[in-house]
Amino acid sequence: MTSKIDSLTAAGMRQPDPTPTRVASARTADTPAVASPDRVALTVDAQNLAVTRYSAAAQPAPFDHAKVASLRSAIESGTYKVDPQAIASRLIDIDKALP
Repeated sequence: MTSKIDSLTAAGMRQPDPTPTRVASARTADTPAVASPDRVALTVDAQNLAVTRYSAAAQPAPFDHAKVASLRSAIESGTYKVDPQAIASRLIDIDKALP
């Protein structure tokens, strides 16, 4: 089965249809014409998660200045050795962890 894809922008997003569409109204004579505002209620767990996320984002990530200086020095002097076996092994571990 194939589907025709048209009216896509360069970014791959669908352009809005300029022609208005009619939506069937479920309003009856006893239903008010004014729509009530949408509401969202978060659970306590969701609120705690949001607080934790934003507070963690505000903290700078731990940074080992001595390790960075040591690596920079080894790279500049040409003594830093790359272990391709270790890199390959870790890439395989990451691949295995993916769903």
